[in-house]
Amino acid sequence: MVSDVAGVGTAGVVETFVFRLGIKPPNLKPAQADLKSTRWTSSLGRAIGVCFGCFIGMFPLLLFDADEIHQHAKEETEKHQSEHATETSAPMDSPESNVLSQRMPQESISSTKTSTSSS
Repeated sequence: MVSDVAGVGTAGVVETFVFRLGIKPPNLKPAQADLKSTRWTSSLGRAIGVCFGCFIGMFPLLLFDADEIHQHAKEETEKHQSEHATETSAPMDSPESNVLSQRMPQESISSTKTSTSSS
């Protein structure tokens, strides 16, 4: 979405730049602009322009070191996993470890059965 907005916002800048280079838009009559060959050529030119813009936008990716990025991602994953393991592990005699083994009071169970059977 950001690229679409940027494309719309910079369209005038690109047109001005191209005009300053000496490339002027063709003077077509409405009948000529309506020709199938004109529409195809126009669409092809737009597609080539978008592809060219994408290649320019991807150029900075060539400057990144892929091995360094993979190593950093691996370290972050290991760090996150070790932190998660530390947070979730509780001693066996702690109250947190017995939460699932505790039973609900009998009246709470019967009220749950009543509410589910009435619906």
